[in-house]
Amino acid sequence: MSTRSYAAGAAALITAGVLTSGAATSVATASPASQTSPASQTSAATAPASATGSTTAGIAGPAGAQAEPSRPTRRAAKPYRLSLVAPARLADGTSTRAVDTVAVGIGDTGLVAGNAGTADSPAWTTVPFVHTGSARWLDGDVDETPYDARVTAVSPRGAIAGRVSPPGAFVVRWPGAVRPERVAAGDSSAFHTVFDLSARGAMVGCASIYRVGAFQRWDARGAVSSPASDRFGNCENAAMANDGSAVGTMSAPMMKNDGIYPNAVSITARGVTRLPMPSPTTVSTADAMSPNGRWIIGRTGPAGAEPTRPVILSRTALPRALRGAGMLVPKAVNDAGVVVGSHYGHAATWSRNRLVDLTSQTAGLPRGWVLTDAVAINARGDIAANALDPTTERTVAVKLTVNRR
Repeated sequence: MSTRSYAAGAAALITAGVLTSGAATSVATASPASQTSPASQTSAATAPASATGSTTAGIAGPAGAQAEPSRPTRRAAKPYRLSLVAPARLADGTSTRAVDTVAVGIGDTGLVAGNAGTADSPAWTTVPFVHTGSARWLDGDVDETPYDARVTAVSPRGAIAGRVSPPGAFVVRWPGAVRPERVAAGDSSAFHTVFDLSARGAMVGCASIYRVGAFQRWDARGAVSSPASDRFGNCENAAMANDGSAVGTMSAPMMKNDGIYPNAVSITARGVTRLPMPSPTTVSTADAMSPNGRWIIGRTGPAGAEPTRPVILSRTALPRALRGAGMLVPKAVNDAGVVVGSHYGHAATWSRNRLVDLTSQTAGLPRGWVLTDAVAINARGDIAANALDPTTERTVAVKLTVNRR
């Protein structure tokens, strides 16, 4: 029975003197209507339901009989359970509680990869890690030379890519447990990074010099190309679907922002073009794209302001509001249309026009911890996220696994 039907029935029973007035003091409102896929308009997004407690109403018996006392029902299990994903100790034996560990991505098998920060003097360095049932550090040496390595992307199939530096930065992939392999990067004078990695092994990223950059694409064999752009700027982030199509955000170049950046763009082999907007002066970001390419999630705003309105983007139509998303900063979306990100410093999901704070929905979260950011979601709904440990004031990489009942 729907909550609305329950409310109507409760009112009728109170009027008839069958249901006590205290029995219906709280009735949950019905969830908003489902938001359908922007491509097919038929596939609804799915996400675990919120866990809530309830009580059984006291119902009056025959005349002279004592009413059955209200009894609490069993509290439903929370939709997610938490696990730590970084190794417990650094190579020198130092506890990772003394550094920040940050999750970057998650594969469909549940693999999570990320980075840990170490305060090795004189420079801040990072150490990449992967969790596949157990956690281990990834090797950062390339051509027998130690580098500052950093994971930047994880594919749906669990492939890992990133960058290493100094002296500049070049792109690498970790094939299994061995050392990373160097990937062709084009212009050797530029700073290269990978933003996303498709299930087929293609990648999208950026080559930048002094805040002037160009989007780059790598095919599964590692061959790199730089699509021509109709605008001059820098590349801020990008996301790639399994068919090789990609979207990204072009930010202002090194000169002063003229108020028309950032721009959400489409990145194909044919070139880089601005996605449709209601006005030439609308600023926008393309923050996420689902592996099947049906969902493109971003934000829009007026000229001269920060884009803060969450929207569904398209290559052929104007943006549509992500209803019920508030001020969500999107980070990723899966094929079911479940969006994850951050909402006022709290990790959150959006699905079916409903925004959910993940901190209250996760079992196993230590007392006082807050989930601050959800960065990736896989096909099963499992999430790579980051939490704040208030005792150390450090970021902790975590995985949120869906409780499948």
